[in-house]
Amino acid sequence: MDPVEPSPTPAAPVAVGPDAVVPVAGAPRRVRAPRRGATAAANPTRRRILDAALALFNEQGTAQVTTNHVAAAAGLSPGNFYYWFRDKRDLVRALVEPWLQELERQGEEVHELPANVHALWEDLGRTAALNRRYRFAARELLALVHDDADLARTVRATYRRRLAAQVAYARRLVVAGVLRPPAAPRTLDDLVTALWLVGEGWTAHLALVLDDPDDVRAPSGVRPMLAVLTPYLTEQGVRALEAL
Repeated sequence: MDPVEPSPTPAAPVAVGPDAVVPVAGAPRRVRAPRRGATAAANPTRRRILDAALALFNEQGTAQVTTNHVAAAAGLSPGNFYYWFRDKRDLVRALVEPWLQELERQGEEVHELPANVHALWEDLGRTAALNRRYRFAARELLALVHDDADLARTVRATYRRRLAAQVAYARRLVVAGVLRPPAAPRTLDDLVTALWLVGEGWTAHLALVLDDPDDVRAPSGVRPMLAVLTPYLTEQGVRALEAL
Protein backbone atom coordinates (compact mmCIF):
# COMPACT_ATOMS: atom_id res chain seq x y z
CA MET A 1 0.00 0.00 0.00
CA ASP A 2 1.27 3.49 -0.89
CA PRO A 3 2.40 5.52 2.15
CA VAL A 4 -0.09 8.25 3.13
CA GLU A 5 0.50 11.42 5.05
CA PRO A 6 -2.93 12.35 6.54
CA SER A 7 -4.34 15.83 6.21
CA PRO A 8 -7.37 17.38 7.85
CA THR A 9 -8.58 18.86 4.54
CA PRO A 10 -8.33 16.17 1.85
CA ALA A 11 -8.88 17.08 -1.78
CA ALA A 12 -8.98 15.20 -5.02
CA PRO A 13 -5.64 14.33 -6.69
CA VAL A 14 -4.79 15.27 -10.25
CA ALA A 15 -2.89 13.05 -12.69
CA VAL A 16 0.22 14.42 -14.40
CA GLY A 17 1.88 11.37 -15.96
CA PRO A 18 1.29 7.70 -16.77
CA ASP A 19 -0.56 6.46 -13.70
CA ALA A 20 1.23 9.14 -11.68
CA VAL A 21 -0.63 10.99 -8.94
CA VAL A 22 0.31 14.38 -7.56
CA PRO A 23 -1.92 15.79 -4.78
CA VAL A 24 -3.35 19.25 -4.74
CA ALA A 25 -3.02 21.37 -1.61
CA GLY A 26 -4.35 19.66 1.48
CA ALA A 27 -4.75 16.23 -0.12
CA PRO A 28 -3.15 13.03 1.26
CA ARG A 29 0.30 12.70 -0.24
CA ARG A 30 0.62 9.38 -2.02
CA VAL A 31 4.13 8.43 -3.07
CA ARG A 32 4.45 6.11 -6.03
CA ALA A 33 7.77 4.28 -6.39
CA PRO A 34 9.34 4.40 -9.85
CA ARG A 35 8.69 1.42 -12.05
CA ARG A 36 11.32 -1.28 -12.18
CA GLY A 37 12.00 -4.43 -14.16
CA ALA A 38 12.40 -5.34 -17.82
CA THR A 39 9.18 -3.59 -18.89
CA ALA A 40 10.22 -0.31 -17.30
CA ALA A 41 13.76 -0.51 -18.73
CA ALA A 42 12.37 -0.84 -22.26
CA ASN A 43 9.79 1.94 -21.90
CA PRO A 44 10.32 4.65 -24.55
CA THR A 45 9.57 7.46 -22.09
CA ARG A 46 12.19 6.21 -19.66
CA ARG A 47 14.61 5.79 -22.55
CA ARG A 48 13.95 9.37 -23.65
CA ILE A 49 14.77 10.62 -20.16
CA LEU A 50 18.02 8.63 -20.09
CA ASP A 51 19.08 9.86 -23.54
CA ALA A 52 18.36 13.47 -22.59
CA ALA A 53 20.23 13.12 -19.29
CA LEU A 54 23.24 11.50 -20.94
CA ALA A 55 23.55 14.34 -23.45
CA LEU A 56 23.21 16.99 -20.73
CA PHE A 57 25.57 15.28 -18.30
CA ASN A 58 28.19 14.77 -21.03
CA GLU A 59 27.97 18.42 -22.07
CA GLN A 60 27.55 20.20 -18.72
CA GLY A 61 28.43 17.72 -15.96
CA THR A 62 26.05 16.28 -13.41
CA ALA A 63 26.38 19.14 -10.91
CA GLN A 64 25.03 21.74 -13.35
CA VAL A 65 22.03 19.69 -14.51
CA THR A 66 18.81 19.48 -12.50
CA THR A 67 15.98 17.01 -12.87
CA ASN A 68 13.88 19.86 -14.28
CA HIS A 69 16.51 20.42 -16.98
CA VAL A 70 16.36 16.74 -17.87
CA ALA A 71 12.57 16.67 -17.93
CA ALA A 72 12.46 19.74 -20.18
CA ALA A 73 15.06 18.28 -22.57
CA ALA A 74 13.02 15.06 -22.74
CA GLY A 75 9.82 17.01 -23.41
CA LEU A 76 8.19 15.91 -20.16
CA SER A 77 6.72 17.48 -17.05
CA PRO A 78 8.67 17.22 -13.77
CA GLY A 79 5.91 14.98 -12.42
CA ASN A 80 6.37 12.56 -15.29
CA PHE A 81 10.11 12.46 -14.60
CA TYR A 82 9.51 11.46 -10.98
CA TYR A 83 7.24 8.67 -12.10
CA TRP A 84 10.33 6.96 -13.55
CA PHE A 85 13.15 8.11 -11.25
CA ARG A 86 13.17 8.93 -7.55
CA ASP A 87 15.76 11.71 -7.84
CA LYS A 88 18.91 12.71 -9.70
CA ARG A 89 21.01 10.10 -7.90
CA ASP A 90 18.65 7.40 -9.14
CA LEU A 91 19.02 8.80 -12.66
CA VAL A 92 22.82 8.90 -12.45
CA ARG A 93 22.88 5.27 -11.31
CA ALA A 94 20.63 4.30 -14.21
CA LEU A 95 23.18 5.79 -16.61
CA VAL A 96 26.32 4.48 -14.91
CA GLU A 97 24.94 0.93 -14.76
CA PRO A 98 24.92 0.28 -18.54
CA TRP A 99 28.45 1.70 -18.78
CA LEU A 100 29.61 -0.74 -16.11
CA GLN A 101 27.64 -3.59 -17.69
CA GLU A 102 29.34 -2.97 -21.01
CA LEU A 103 32.73 -2.92 -19.28
CA GLU A 104 31.81 -6.29 -17.76
CA ARG A 105 30.78 -7.65 -21.14
CA GLN A 106 34.04 -6.51 -22.71
CA GLY A 107 35.94 -8.12 -19.86
CA GLU A 108 34.18 -11.42 -20.49
CA GLU A 109 34.84 -11.21 -24.23
CA VAL A 110 38.57 -10.69 -23.62
CA HIS A 111 38.79 -14.36 -22.62
CA GLU A 112 37.64 -15.31 -26.14
CA LEU A 113 39.87 -12.91 -28.06
CA PRO A 114 42.77 -14.31 -30.08
CA ALA A 115 46.14 -13.46 -28.55
CA ASN A 116 47.39 -11.00 -31.17
CA VAL A 117 47.95 -7.27 -31.61
CA HIS A 118 44.96 -6.78 -33.91
CA ALA A 119 42.55 -8.11 -31.27
CA LEU A 120 44.29 -6.02 -28.60
CA TRP A 121 43.94 -2.88 -30.74
CA GLU A 122 40.23 -3.54 -31.23
CA ASP A 123 39.70 -4.14 -27.51
CA LEU A 124 41.43 -0.88 -26.60
CA GLY A 125 39.32 0.91 -29.21
CA ARG A 126 36.05 -0.52 -27.86
CA THR A 127 36.90 0.61 -24.35
CA ALA A 128 37.87 4.09 -25.57
CA ALA A 129 34.60 4.39 -27.52
CA LEU A 130 32.58 3.27 -24.50
CA ASN A 131 34.27 5.83 -22.24
CA ARG A 132 33.57 8.52 -24.81
CA ARG A 133 29.88 7.63 -24.98
CA TYR A 134 29.59 7.82 -21.18
CA ARG A 135 32.24 10.49 -20.77
CA PHE A 136 30.48 12.21 -17.88
CA ALA A 137 30.95 9.01 -15.85
CA ALA A 138 34.57 8.59 -16.88
CA ARG A 139 35.21 12.26 -16.10
CA GLU A 140 33.40 12.41 -12.73
CA LEU A 141 33.75 8.87 -11.47
CA LEU A 142 35.73 9.69 -8.31
CA ALA A 143 33.15 12.26 -7.21
CA LEU A 144 30.23 9.97 -8.08
CA VAL A 145 31.52 7.04 -6.05
CA HIS A 146 32.51 9.35 -3.18
CA ASP A 147 28.90 10.49 -2.86
CA ASP A 148 27.23 7.10 -3.35
CA ALA A 149 28.46 4.13 -1.31
CA ASP A 150 26.31 1.60 -3.18
CA LEU A 151 27.58 2.81 -6.53
CA ALA A 152 31.15 2.74 -5.20
CA ARG A 153 30.84 -0.95 -4.34
CA THR A 154 29.50 -1.76 -7.80
CA VAL A 155 32.23 0.23 -9.56
CA ARG A 156 35.02 -1.35 -7.52
CA ALA A 157 33.77 -4.87 -8.21
CA THR A 158 33.48 -4.15 -11.94
CA TYR A 159 36.91 -2.55 -12.13
CA ARG A 160 38.57 -5.44 -10.33
CA ARG A 161 37.03 -8.01 -12.65
CA ARG A 162 37.87 -5.99 -15.76
CA LEU A 163 41.48 -5.50 -14.63
CA ALA A 164 41.83 -9.20 -13.82
CA ALA A 165 40.55 -10.07 -17.29
CA GLN A 166 43.07 -7.68 -18.87
CA VAL A 167 45.95 -9.16 -16.88
CA ALA A 168 44.91 -12.67 -17.95
CA TYR A 169 44.82 -11.53 -21.58
CA ALA A 170 48.27 -9.94 -21.23
CA ARG A 171 49.60 -13.27 -19.99
CA ARG A 172 48.18 -14.94 -23.10
CA LEU A 173 49.98 -12.36 -25.25
CA VAL A 174 53.23 -13.26 -23.50
CA VAL A 175 52.69 -16.97 -24.16
CA ALA A 176 51.87 -16.19 -27.81
CA GLY A 177 55.22 -14.39 -28.20
CA VAL A 178 53.62 -10.99 -28.82
CA LEU A 179 54.41 -9.31 -25.51
CA ARG A 180 57.35 -9.45 -23.11
CA PRO A 181 56.77 -8.93 -19.39
CA PRO A 182 58.49 -5.99 -17.66
CA ALA A 183 61.77 -6.65 -15.94
CA ALA A 184 61.55 -7.33 -12.21
CA PRO A 185 60.59 -5.86 -9.84
CA ARG A 186 57.90 -4.52 -12.20
CA THR A 187 55.22 -6.98 -13.19
CA LEU A 188 52.68 -7.60 -15.90
CA ASP A 189 50.04 -6.34 -13.49
CA ASP A 190 51.95 -3.03 -13.32
CA LEU A 191 51.94 -2.73 -17.11
CA VAL A 192 48.22 -3.46 -17.39
CA THR A 193 47.50 -0.98 -14.58
CA ALA A 194 49.50 1.72 -16.38
CA LEU A 195 47.52 1.10 -19.57
CA TRP A 196 44.28 1.21 -17.59
CA LEU A 197 45.20 4.52 -15.94
CA VAL A 198 45.93 6.13 -19.30
CA GLY A 199 42.65 4.91 -20.76
CA GLU A 200 40.49 5.81 -17.76
CA GLY A 201 42.13 9.20 -17.28
CA TRP A 202 41.92 10.18 -20.93
CA THR A 203 38.48 11.83 -20.74
CA ALA A 204 39.55 14.04 -17.83
CA HIS A 205 42.77 14.88 -19.70
CA LEU A 206 40.81 16.07 -22.75
CA ALA A 207 38.61 18.24 -20.53
CA LEU A 208 41.74 19.99 -19.26
CA VAL A 209 43.69 20.48 -22.50
CA LEU A 210 41.02 21.02 -25.18
CA ASP A 211 38.74 24.02 -25.61
CA ASP A 212 36.02 21.61 -26.76
CA PRO A 213 36.63 18.12 -25.34
CA ASP A 214 33.32 16.96 -26.89
CA ASP A 215 34.60 17.61 -30.41
CA VAL A 216 34.14 14.42 -32.43
CA ARG A 217 37.67 14.92 -33.77
CA ALA A 218 39.17 14.62 -30.28
CA PRO A 219 41.76 11.81 -30.12
CA SER A 220 40.63 8.53 -28.60
CA GLY A 221 43.47 7.78 -26.20
CA VAL A 222 44.42 4.53 -27.91
CA ARG A 223 47.72 5.93 -29.19
CA PRO A 224 48.94 7.07 -25.76
CA MET A 225 48.12 3.60 -24.46
CA LEU A 226 50.17 2.10 -27.29
CA ALA A 227 53.04 4.44 -26.37
CA VAL A 228 53.06 2.72 -22.98
CA LEU A 229 52.65 -0.75 -24.46
CA THR A 230 54.98 -0.70 -27.50
CA PRO A 231 58.30 -0.94 -25.59
CA TYR A 232 57.08 -4.30 -24.27
CA LEU A 233 56.09 -5.73 -27.64
CA THR A 234 58.34 -8.39 -29.16
CA GLU A 235 59.57 -8.04 -32.73
CA GLN A 236 56.60 -10.13 -33.79
CA GLY A 237 54.27 -7.78 -31.92
CA VAL A 238 55.86 -4.65 -33.39
CA ARG A 239 55.52 -6.00 -36.95
CA ALA A 240 51.88 -6.80 -36.31
CA LEU A 241 51.27 -3.31 -34.90
CA GLU A 242 52.93 -1.63 -37.89
CA ALA A 243 50.70 -3.65 -40.22
CA LEU A 244 47.50 -2.23 -38.70
